[in-house]
Amino acid sequence: MAAEAKAEDRFTLPKLPYAEDALAKGGISKETIQYHYGKHHAGYVRKLNAQDKDGKVKKDASLEDLIKDQETSDKVFNLAAQIWNHTFYWESMAPAGGKCKDDSEVGKQLIKDFESVDKFIEAFKGRAGGHFGSGWVWLSINAEKKLVITEGHDAFNPMK
Repeated sequence: MAAEAKAEDRFTLPKLPYAEDALAKGGISKETIQYHYGKHHAGYVRKLNAQDKDGKVKKDASLEDLIKDQETSDKVFNLAAQIWNHTFYWESMAPAGGKCKDDSEVGKQLIKDFESVDKFIEAFKGRAGGHFGSGWVWLSINAEKKLVITEGHDAFNPMK
């Protein structure tokens, strides 16, 4: 597991909301989580704290502020976005998780914008499976308040 943050660190690695092996039944192994959480995610936190200590991170800015701010350097943006993206990813899954129900608020909107939850899942898997290289695929909301699938390379985040 990742090392605990130092008291003087501004940015911290959030704890996983489940045990490292809790998603194995669903196809994400303990080793995969240890690698992506314990190495990648923790590394982004460590590197952003180093940038902060070097005075390269806007004072009092949240991760969201750093992602949205057009003046954020590419390096700081990449680190902040990767921390936020990974945190969101871990928090979006659950050991007993399942399919979105058609009668939920999200389900109703998926049906409105993709015709059905199943068609959304198929489209999302298609975009994610066809994404070349490293990056992220998101369910986002556009300016017309419609759910859309967005994707981008590296630390892409639809908040920017």
